[in-house]
Amino acid sequence: MRMGSSELRLTLFAFLVHWTNVSTKTNLSLSMSKKTYQPKSRKRSRRHGFLKRMNTKGGQAVITRRRRQGRKRLTTA
Repeated sequence: MRMGSSELRLTLFAFLVHWTNVSTKTNLSLSMSKKTYQPKSRKRSRRHGFLKRMNTKGGQAVITRRRRQGRKRLTTA
């Protein structure tokens, strides 16, 4: 069974539209990826800082151990 020229054009057009959409999505997903660690000083100090350590018994133990070891930095800078 032969296709008419209009059916063939429509099929080719649909294929090209689908193919360009797939390749565009693939390129976007590849170009939009970024590293998982985006450092923030404030967030780091609030999560791992001196005040956060001193609020818990375990954190106080960490500070004590680091003092005993003679560490220059007890927590994050």
